[in-house]
Amino acid sequence: MASLSAQIPLCLALMMAACLMIGINGSIDGAQREFDYFALSLQWPGTICHKTRHCCSSNACCRGSNSPTEFTIHGLWPDYNDGTWPSCCYRSQFDVKEISTLLDALEKYWPSLYCGKSSTCFSGKGLFWAHEVDIVLYFLYVSKLFSTKARKLIIASFLNLLMAKLGCNLEVGTNTLLSQYLPLLFVSIAFSLAEKHGTCSSPVIRDEYSYFITTLNVYFKYNVTKILNEAGYVPSNSERYPLGGIVSAIENSFRATPEVICSKEAVEEIRLCFFKDFKPRNCLASKTSCPKYVSLPAYVSMGREASESEIAWIPDDEAL
Repeated sequence: MASLSAQIPLCLALMMAACLMIGINGSIDGAQREFDYFALSLQWPGTICHKTRHCCSSNACCRGSNSPTEFTIHGLWPDYNDGTWPSCCYRSQFDVKEISTLLDALEKYWPSLYCGKSSTCFSGKGLFWAHEVDIVLYFLYVSKLFSTKARKLIIASFLNLLMAKLGCNLEVGTNTLLSQYLPLLFVSIAFSLAEKHGTCSSPVIRDEYSYFITTLNVYFKYNVTKILNEAGYVPSNSERYPLGGIVSAIENSFRATPEVICSKEAVEEIRLCFFKDFKPRNCLASKTSCPKYVSLPAYVSMGREASESEIAWIPDDEAL
């Protein structure tokens, strides 16, 4: 039987190969079946920006008076009727030049509400939109916090679990994993997790320009912020609104049932669902994360105009 030192590189090679297969073939199991419907995910900046503790130029929450005050696009996601979704589909080279005429609109209506290095998105080929590599950013962030024993153990446990899933039942020491093998795993994951949602929209949407312009057009056609405002559901840090009333207001205009996602009692995300021809359809029924009465928090301005005691500004090269 091979020694432990010999087995570890083999297991890392298996993990890298698995990640590469995801990027090339669509999934570890090969090409994925065609999706069933689209979900347009809209995020409420008043809720998300309230959680902001660090600012950077890529975070729209930090633009002060120019920060978003209406629902913004989180993504247009292909989904399956069984509640799962395709991901890591066929790889393509993202070319920001293809969407150069859309950049102003994307900055306003599809902004990042988090800090993250744009060079890590789309395999370093493009910008943040659709946050295709959140997992990579998260582990890169955690990897910078190795000063505590607890975080070391969490990451080491994650790597050991991943190895076990690939048939490598090893228990590797924390320091060995973190110092020798974690950087290699980051490289393999970053290489494979690219254009996660847009490429899965084929054959309905076949290129990045079509993906972004289609998403923008659907967003403008079904203006959820306007629908709710006209029904009396306006941003407020004191009012609580009936969840059923918000859902009904959208149903009356959209002619289909949305999905509402909350963070505690605050609306964080609303999803509109569509058939492949972009006619409205009901979103899948699921257990709600919202209470009977919810809030639409008003936006609280952040950025350089805020005091240092309120929020910390960090440069992009140190962004999380």
